[in-house]
Amino acid sequence: MPQARRLFYNYGFLSMAQLFLFAGGIISVSILARILGPYDYGRYNLFLFSAQILSMFASTWVLNPAAAKFASEEFLKTKSIGKTFYSELTIVFVNTIIVGLVLFLLRSKISSFLSIDSHFVTILIFIYIVFFAIFNLFYFCFQGSLQFKVFGLMPLVRSLVFIILLFLAISFKSFGFNLAVSCLSLSYIIAILIFWPRIKGICHFGIDTKMIRDILSFSWPVIFFVVGNFSLDWVDKYMLKVLISTYAVGIYSAAWTLTSNLVMLPQLLYTLIMPIITSYKIQDRNEHVKFYLNKFVPQCALFFSFLVTLGIVFASVFMPMLYGSKYAESINIFIILALGSLFMGIKYFYNPVSTVFNFIRLTGSINLITAVICILLNFVFISAFGITGAAVATAASSFLACAAVMFIINKQFGIVNFRALFCSMPAIIVSILCLFNRGLLINLISSFLVFSLVYLLVKRLKIFSKADIVYIEKIDMPPWAKRQVLRFYGSFN
Repeated sequence: MPQARRLFYNYGFLSMAQLFLFAGGIISVSILARILGPYDYGRYNLFLFSAQILSMFASTWVLNPAAAKFASEEFLKTKSIGKTFYSELTIVFVNTIIVGLVLFLLRSKISSFLSIDSHFVTILIFIYIVFFAIFNLFYFCFQGSLQFKVFGLMPLVRSLVFIILLFLAISFKSFGFNLAVSCLSLSYIIAILIFWPRIKGICHFGIDTKMIRDILSFSWPVIFFVVGNFSLDWVDKYMLKVLISTYAVGIYSAAWTLTSNLVMLPQLLYTLIMPIITSYKIQDRNEHVKFYLNKFVPQCALFFSFLVTLGIVFASVFMPMLYGSKYAESINIFIILALGSLFMGIKYFYNPVSTVFNFIRLTGSINLITAVICILLNFVFISAFGITGAAVATAASSFLACAAVMFIINKQFGIVNFRALFCSMPAIIVSILCLFNRGLLINLISSFLVFSLVYLLVKRLKIFSKADIVYIEKIDMPPWAKRQVLRFYGSFN
């Protein structure tokens, strides 16, 4: 099957898997938030904060994107990923031992932070760190070995297992924080066991010291990128805990968990576009990379803006259905955070180019600077506006990170183009309207008018043009899909 057509089918499969994963995430969040209540759900998210900050140093910085990159290179040469897998496993093992010692030394402070008297929670955190790392190693190795179906199924299977475990656990009268986080860790363990035979088939044993050095050399700049991303994702919840309460973390996290899932589709595009960008670099076809940055990214941003807008418009309907009246404050928080997810999603569209052309130090520096700004904004806005201030600070920081990455990456190719940010305007306008009005019909009509106006502006700015049609006609895809795509692009000419 030609590469482009394979790309089409892979993206179609992964998109469907991601939709089911999104639905599974909504179910699990709804169960946890409703049964635990805002306070314990806040503690659950603070557990994740503690575990993720330790995982960042134990595994995340050496797995993403290094595992996918080196696995891809090894698999294309040898049809095996053994050296990458066991080299990564060795690094992660050493890191996890060090992190485990740190966790042991800080056990009292972590227990106090989570408002738990027992140190047993630190054992739960360590178990989570270990199996979260192994799960992600599998996940990125499947990505690198181009097994996109397995890559797409892994998180879906884990999510399904987690939901089943939750349904079994809530039958116990003692269901609470400890049982919830135990179900989470157990879901990773079961998923690893399910996919172990598959990874074993392409993973012949072999530890290569040169591979270890190469992974570490490639990955150390990623620390800045990972720390920046972590800060943008989690600093708001930490500041809410410190400045307000654990209860506030629960209210905020109910909205944040949903909006964080919105960036899944841009992340999928990264998975599938990166091999194409890699081939363009090898063939020295920078004009295709420029087309991707100049035209395709703004077009993707417009589609993503439309999806985010739908979520914003219907927030006042589905949020109470999911969480109940206890989480009424989460509606406005969701609307604001959805904009932050939109900007982060647009930023993800630039990640394939950043990874392939090794601009990670640049983007990592941007993330780190933006993270510092995010901390300052959270401190100021939470002090002034409470829980809503955290959402505003996060959305503003995401916008700055997106604009900076867009400018830096485009500049490397001699491009000055902020059209992707312009394409986010519909969601921004609609979100402002929805913050001040809860009427679904009025918001739907307003959204229709906004997108009608944007449609006219898009035609005028030629974000979609005849040159795109010529390019699309060369793409090998199913005839029915090509007809629909050409009809859509033709409507702008």
